[in-house]
Amino acid sequence: MLPGSTLLELVIDPAMPQGLGVVSLSFILGAQVVIMRHFQGISSRKMAINVLRKRIATLKNDILLKIEGEASVAGLDQEHHDEVIETARIKYCCLIIYDIAEHSFFGYAPVYMVAPGMRYAKEDKVLTSASFDVAGIDLA
Repeated sequence: MLPGSTLLELVIDPAMPQGLGVVSLSFILGAQVVIMRHFQGISSRKMAINVLRKRIATLKNDILLKIEGEASVAGLDQEHHDEVIETARIKYCCLIIYDIAEHSFFGYAPVYMVAPGMRYAKEDKVLTSASFDVAGIDLA
């Protein structure tokens, strides 16, 4: 289908029997939906896997290692420990505010989306922490 010309040719073509243009048009549109949904499913799956890998890496490297490192160091003051925990909480809030959602047609042709996690987005503490991190404000 070419933009702006194919639809008109299928509907008005005098050589085509009555009603066949609508059947052809619906077949073409249906095929396009199936093909595009397939490609969208493949690329969205890759995107979702990359997002989850980055989440795991951030949890391991930026959050858990820093907390474990602080826990192993003895003799640090309480204020420094509180700063490390607050920084870890802010990074964690930024990770949990987005969820991976799946959308499919009756279980077929799944497409994955990154969407706001509504159970966390309604909490003021999570939103405040995530907005500070996104804005680039260093709270620590």
